[in-house]
Amino acid sequence: MAVLENFLEISRFIMVRIYNIDESDNIDRDFVSIIPRSELNKNSAEKLRLRRATSRTDVPDNATEVIGNNVYEDGSDVDLYGVRLNKDDRLLIDVDARNNDGNGSLSDLNSIIRIFDAEGDRVPGDHIKSVFDTNGNPITDIRINKGIEPDDPVKLFTAPERGVYFIGVSARGNGNYDPWIADKLAPGSRKVVPSQPNREGAFELELRLNPPIDPVPPLPELSINDVSVIEGTGGLPNKAEFTISLNTPSNSPISVTYATADGTAIANQDYIPQSGPLTFAPGATSLPVSIDIIPDDIVELDEKFFVNLSNPVGATIIDSQGIGTIIDDDQAFITEF
Repeated sequence: MAVLENFLEISRFIMVRIYNIDESDNIDRDFVSIIPRSELNKNSAEKLRLRRATSRTDVPDNATEVIGNNVYEDGSDVDLYGVRLNKDDRLLIDVDARNNDGNGSLSDLNSIIRIFDAEGDRVPGDHIKSVFDTNGNPITDIRINKGIEPDDPVKLFTAPERGVYFIGVSARGNGNYDPWIADKLAPGSRKVVPSQPNREGAFELELRLNPPIDPVPPLPELSINDVSVIEGTGGLPNKAEFTISLNTPSNSPISVTYATADGTAIANQDYIPQSGPLTFAPGATSLPVSIDIIPDDIVELDEKFFVNLSNPVGATIIDSQGIGTIIDDDQAFITEF
């Protein structure tokens, strides 16, 4: 049976509880330790940091286990841990390289995570697939070593059914093993020695049940204002100066497409049409759009045209149309005979 120590600490505002458990080198053993769901679920704001229940001098105090301390003393070593979960439970699994020899440096272990059900079948998507950081947010790659988060393996696993699942920690290059066969039967176990170097070392395994996932921040909002401009009767054209605005700055570029459209005002008769993409640089919150108005001396009603926004990237549009009003400034004259 695993032994629970009453030990709490604060790590990045998350409580950490030490849980002592021995690994197994295969799942075909009567004494494989299973972490009950009740232990995983004691507090949603904490995670379990696993430590070896049986003392061994070759396992550092700050580590869960060592890949490479099996009977072959090589990278064919696999450490398996059991957990009991309910259907749709999310379990955040975090493996970090740890100090190997007391000299303060991290071990050279390049580790991977595999997950098996109670029958020893690999759970789809368990290995170098959907990957999340320690807050449950997506990241792109789990395959870099040296214990620098998020580069050590981190996996957010969702249990497809209620039952027991096994977490396998092994060296990269040793990801195709049979969990039913013990290390001591290698190489027939398919627990092969990885071909790449730096394959062994100490690691720490942490588990967190149903971690809160950071809400996706809302996208910045785009809008465009309305403009009125005097038509003019000659000389340089007046300009309708529109402003496309973001309600909040962004750390990434944001783009949007704009295009003029006729209302009662006609393109190339009352104004010069324009269209094209615009890009907000990181931190920018406004961009100008300047439309030339064609002057004339014809007495007419005020006229309108539009500037429409579309195809936003990195933002949403809350006001997609700016209205340009061309104010007629011509005067009618009465001629007497």
